[in-house]
Amino acid sequence: MDLLNLSIHFKNIIPAKIKDLNMSVAQVERLAGLKRGVLQKILGGYTKNPTVNTIKAVAEALNLKVEDLMTQDSSSERNTTEDEIQSFSKNIAIDYYDLLEECFVYVLAYLRNNNIKAKSEPLFQIILKLYDHSLLKNKKCFDAEYAKLLLSYYFK
Repeated sequence: MDLLNLSIHFKNIIPAKIKDLNMSVAQVERLAGLKRGVLQKILGGYTKNPTVNTIKAVAEALNLKVEDLMTQDSSSERNTTEDEIQSFSKNIAIDYYDLLEECFVYVLAYLRNNNIKAKSEPLFQIILKLYDHSLLKNKKCFDAEYAKLLLSYYFK
């Protein structure tokens, strides 16, 4: 799975599950406690990175595990190219050094505490993903819940 573009695979899994349960998107939104239209925006591609709480709520409403929503179909899997890595790295301005440090320290502590050995390239991609997410979704505050979810996914 492409570490630079951790997209939750709602488009493949959620519609099929909704159909299996003979439900509507609106019913799932209500059951998950989401505002009207939130899931529809995710499925339509308008919301690229749903929040951890949204992912959990949708999974629970559909009797799925969060991991089920993050598992990519092997037919659509592709590898990140060196150009994509360089492009991604160049596009992130590091303006908040304290935030970057928090991301870095958290990831290293997670790896150390779980006795995980990681290669530098995916490690830095994850740190940058956490930094970028924290800038965009969490108003420049480190999002430990998202970090835990991301790390547990990539280092099962």
